[in-house]
Amino acid sequence: MIALWVTHMTQKLFFGITGKPGSGKTIAAKCLEKHGFRKVSMGDIIRKHVELAGLPPTSKNCNSFVSKVRKEKGVNIIAKLTWEEIKELNSDVVIDGIRAPIEVATFSDSNPDFLLISIKTSAKNRFERLVERGRADAPKTVEEFELRDEIEMDLGIAEVIEKANVVFENNGSIKEFNASFNEWIISDLLNHNNNKKK
Repeated sequence: MIALWVTHMTQKLFFGITGKPGSGKTIAAKCLEKHGFRKVSMGDIIRKHVELAGLPPTSKNCNSFVSKVRKEKGVNIIAKLTWEEIKELNSDVVIDGIRAPIEVATFSDSNPDFLLISIKTSAKNRFERLVERGRADAPKTVEEFELRDEIEMDLGIAEVIEKANVVFENNGSIKEFNASFNEWIISDLLNHNNNKKK
């Protein structure tokens, strides 16, 4: 794990989580929720808009929606939709599912204390976890999984991962990842923030 603290942390914390599909982003976000953070999922926002259009939230439909609205309203439209949902929240916030460099820039511009967390996991583990999760957009074959990764790479997720301030490896059990992430929250994050308030 590599931790680099942003400067001038405000009392309300504003974090983002990135990583390829199945890496453990949602698990990390849930850990932060237990410590008082409000989780906002960019994926959930996309799926909500796909359903509002009368379509099932499959991986294909979600990717088509993102491609369409980015062409029509700009490449950072998903980040803008997300910011509209969180800007009035009076709590610490974690955004789950940042995929493009422009999204990092949008959130950083909105709050200069924005902190980006990356979760790195092997392709084999990610595929197995996605299949086990069984969500509507889960890949049914290795080929579908690889295509989804290609789409993520085209969006710029590799560059986003490299921009992260904090990096976690997640190739063990869920229990092990939960333990290490919670340890960071308690020993590094919360203590750091409490010291900033003194």
